[in-house]
Amino acid sequence: MTKEELRDYCYSIGLIDTKFPMWAESNYTKGYRWPGEFVNTMDFIAAWDEDKQCVVVANSCAINYAFVNEGPIRMDGAEALYNDEEIKSRIGDLITSVQENIKFLKWKQMKKKIKKMEGDFE
Repeated sequence: MTKEELRDYCYSIGLIDTKFPMWAESNYTKGYRWPGEFVNTMDFIAAWDEDKQCVVVANSCAINYAFVNEGPIRMDGAEALYNDEEIKSRIGDLITSVQENIKFLKWKQMKKKIKKMEGDFE
């Protein structure tokens, strides 16, 4: 998969550009993340590695409560991939995982709001 093919694919499935931190010494020149308030703006699901000339995909995603200001859903690790089918499969799995984490965080928010309005119902 080329850099342009990665961009087109990521845009077609609803991913948006990520903001890489200016201080990071990184070979990743272009990254894509899930849009939304719960996802860290500096993390990526997929990115392009200039040195290896290949796609880099995050290993997993998790909720990290230590970084709630930037978005509690963080991507963990990254791995260079060269097979188009494997890239698309891993991106799909990560998107599913991110969506499940977003549902969980929204559920927790809703539960907290109801608790404030009505008292503890557990």
